[in-house]
Order: sequence, then C-alpha cells, then structure tokens
Amino acid sequence: MQNKIFLDKIPHFYAQKSIYFSMKKDYILVIDSGVGGLSTLAETMSILPANYIYFADNKNSPYGSHSNEEILTLLSSIINSFLSRNKVSLVVLACNTATTSCIENLRKIYPSIKFVGTEPAIKLASKTQNNILLVATPLTAKQNRLAEIINNTKKHVKIMPMPSLARSVDDFLAEKSYFSYTKILKDVYKIVSASKNQDAIVLGCTHYCFLYDIFRKITNIPIFDGNLGVAKQVKFLSEKLNFATQKYSTVRFEFSNPTNFAKQNYKKILSQILAKKQRLC
Repeated sequence: MQNKIFLDKIPHFYAQKSIYFSMKKDYILVIDSGVGGLSTLAETMSILPANYIYFADNKNSPYGSHSNEEILTLLSSIINSFLSRNKVSLVVLACNTATTSCIENLRKIYPSIKFVGTEPAIKLASKTQNNILLVATPLTAKQNRLAEIINNTKKHVKIMPMPSLARSVDDFLAEKSYFSYTKILKDVYKIVSASKNQDAIVLGCTHYCFLYDIFRKITNIPIFDGNLGVAKQVKFLSEKLNFATQKYSTVRFEFSNPTNFAKQNYKKILSQILAKKQRLC
C-alpha cells in the first residue's frame, strides 16, 4: 500500500505533481553533507521520476572541512548502511567536494554500483567563455581532479576558495537568522568583486546554487553549475539499469543527526525548489 505524503506547504497548482513515500525497490541514493544536494535532487526529479533516498550527513557538515580520507570513510559507512537495508544500484554524490576527493575510490570499492558525481561545470562554461571564476570549497580547490578538468579546458580559470560559505547557507536555511544572511552577503559581494574581469562564474558547490537570485541581482555575467549535467547522467544510467518507468517520484529523507525539525525543514526546502519559489541555477 502506498501512502501519499505531501511536502510542507506545496501550493495547490503543484498538487498533481505530489511526492509520495513508498517502500519500492531500486532506489537512487543521493548524498550530501547538508542542504546543497537538494538542488541536485530537484533538478534530477524534474526529468526522472524515480525512488530517491536523500541522505544528509549533517553531523559531519560541511565535507570541505574534512580530509579526503575522512570523507571516503564517511561515505563508505553511509553506503554500507543502505546496502544492508535497501537495493541501491545508483548513488549520486551531490557534492563537488565528495566527488573530486573520492569518487574514483568509491567506484573501486563498490564495482556493482553506478556512481554519478557532481563536478564544477568548468567544461560547460569554457564552451562559450574564456575567463572563468570558479568558486569552491578549499578542499575542492586543491584536488588533482579539479586541476585535470581545468587543464583540459585550456581556458583561464581563477579559483576562489570559500571557507565558510557552504556552512553559512546550511545555517541560514535552518535558522533564517540575520547573522547567517549577513555572512552570506559578505561572501557573495567578495565573489562578485573578484569576478569583475571574468566572463563567467562557476558555482563549485551545490550549496551555492541557493544563492543564484542574489548573484543575479548584483552581476550580469553568466553563472554555471553542474546540476543539469548530473540529472541527465542519472537518467541515462537509470535507463541502462532498466529502472521501472513510473509516474511519480518518491523521496525518503535520512540524516546522520536526525531530528524532526531537520526532516520537516528539508521537505519544505525541496517543495519550494520544485514549486520554483527557490530558484535553481
């Protein structure tokens, strides 16, 4: 039996696209340290109705504050836990830091699972732009994988590490505090100032996608992120894996530090994105 659970405050016009909760098999596991991956999940849901589990590792957020080895250990523990309880054949790392730091190791550890990573959309931006400002977490900024991506584009890419912006976004969406919003604005203005001689800004962290409208108000240069590319790759792999076609998406939220507030807040944020109240890049 399938129980219909509406996300918080979904407007009436969206009711026909309701999200359901069910215990069907063939899950797509989406992992991030916080809310950032919800932007990736929403983009993917827009082109692929499927059964999703969204795991927020909020106990260890943000991943940018950990080492590569620590992130690999955390992700392996999460995946092992789900494999013991569910059929998971496709995992989405909705985090640039997690992807650039350890996706290749995860593919070796779990050869039967298909992994889709989120990488800075430098290749996409370089098709039309020559001078690119990449905004990323400090750990993403120093990864060898990122250096390879940049070298392959043969374009000028200026990297701007942002030590606290992902955390500020998490904090603001949880608390809606003036202090968190002020911190976000200060970082956004620093980014815009650094982009004055650049042709484009690439958002190298899924958390930053929530700031699209703020960027658009104070700069006119193009802004890129990797969410649509991730969504298309997930759809492609789901077809190769013969996922059953379905009319609706199902979403289950789990957390490393679970609270009723966190679950309700994540549902609310996702519903706002899907209803286009929260802008995606």
